[in-house]
Amino acid sequence: MTFEIVIRQAPSSAPFSPERESPPPVEGRHESSRLVAAHRAVVATRCEWFKKALLSGMRESIHRKIVVHDTTPEVFGLFLDYLYCGFLDTDELGTEQLSELMQLGDRYEVDRLKLITEDALRDHVDEDSALYLLNLADQLNARNLRNSALEFIALNKDMAKSEVFHDLPEDLQSEVMEMVTWFELRSAQRPKETSYARYFEPDSPSSGSSSLLDVDEFASVLTLSPSEENVPQHVGGDEASPPDEALGRDAAQLELCVELLRDVVGAAVPRDDLVRVSLAADYDLNRALNFFFS
Repeated sequence: MTFEIVIRQAPSSAPFSPERESPPPVEGRHESSRLVAAHRAVVATRCEWFKKALLSGMRESIHRKIVVHDTTPEVFGLFLDYLYCGFLDTDELGTEQLSELMQLGDRYEVDRLKLITEDALRDHVDEDSALYLLNLADQLNARNLRNSALEFIALNKDMAKSEVFHDLPEDLQSEVMEMVTWFELRSAQRPKETSYARYFEPDSPSSGSSSLLDVDEFASVLTLSPSEENVPQHVGGDEASPPDEALGRDAAQLELCVELLRDVVGAAVPRDDLVRVSLAADYDLNRALNFFFS
């Protein structure tokens, strides 16, 4: 079978640039495509979306070709590599590549790839990318990345004055401003050395709950008086000790490493074995795979 990667390009006479108010009109663009061959059995086995498309009598099944938009051949090649081997070296990838891969994982329902790229993108949140990643994470329901981007923007509140910020959906703009206000209130109530990280403990990838306060909780916090007895206990109270936080982070990293290993080695391997390998590798997937297969 083949994948046809459709590449939409603006004509050279009117290139798109950030300085332009809007991209060139659609009718002014031209498209090219590139064919990428793959094994039908492999992609159907590794991706439920492709399985349905290739085995259910749809047009893709008849022609044995799937047309792919909104990506590049290079990034889609990385996507196929992941389907074949179940591994992605995120250390070598930039923000744009990881973002495209996360979108492909979401579009084609490859949940594990979406989780891997989401986790990697949390290390790419900075002043240049935070607003973009917040919007992307909100669209794809990538809650951990969304939390990281939201926290970064709240801690760097001048970002809310940028033009890019005002391009965000209004609900996101409101949430950012609520977070900025909440942080300012907490800063006034807590010693300066208190880390904000305790308010944003990352979720376990296997958990559907968010570590970020919900909007209703924000509303209640915004009405707090400065007295400590009115502060919700779960919002990083003094009783939360650093060792407890470290254990929480370690547990999340361990669970992620175990799940990634499971995705590669299969369900037959006992969980205890995967836990031991993950601990020995200090939650590093590459090292854990080397230990497992050595």
